[in-house]
Amino acid sequence: MGGALACMTAARAFAHGPAREAGAQVPVAAFELPHPLTLAEFRLVDQHGAAFTRASLEGRWSMLLFGYTHCPDVCPTTLAQMAQVRRELRAARPKRDVAGVFVTVDPAHDTPERIAAYVARFDREFTGVGGEAGALRAFAGQFKVRYEPVAGVPYRFDHTASVALLGLDARLYAVFALPLSPVRVATDIARLQDRERGRA
Repeated sequence: MGGALACMTAARAFAHGPAREAGAQVPVAAFELPHPLTLAEFRLVDQHGAAFTRASLEGRWSMLLFGYTHCPDVCPTTLAQMAQVRRELRAARPKRDVAGVFVTVDPAHDTPERIAAYVARFDREFTGVGGEAGALRAFAGQFKVRYEPVAGVPYRFDHTASVALLGLDARLYAVFALPLSPVRVATDIARLQDRERGRA
């Protein structure tokens, strides 16, 4: 699926401007944006049929993955790793948490019911997101995510494979390349949470 190359492409697409001041703090392994990116308004639909908007991402740190339910390898592996990140973070920081969000790139086949069943296989608290094809593509574009169906292969897509990290303010803070190392990612998220909490 071009995952590794696509991850690097997504990170480099955000790599402009001076790095954020880290001071004496330990850097994170993810690509951290020089300045958090404010998302444009969007309107999608979650697995329960409710509206999913920018406000849906506010108030909680979130890991966000684009993929599709027929994905044979990268998507299920990454969702399992995201679930492990949540367990690691909650074990180390009981009062801290991070949500998991899966956004389909295949709205023609990924119905809300199918998405609901799919994400529940990995974590029953994960949010699955679908919507109108144009709205999904516009949303993916904000993360520099690209995707296209594989010619001649039913239910198969080439897509950018990386995990985005959004903060309490629903802004994009960092992008994790795949595969995820759950312990390291949980540690990085905790550091970013602490850093932003100190700036509040």
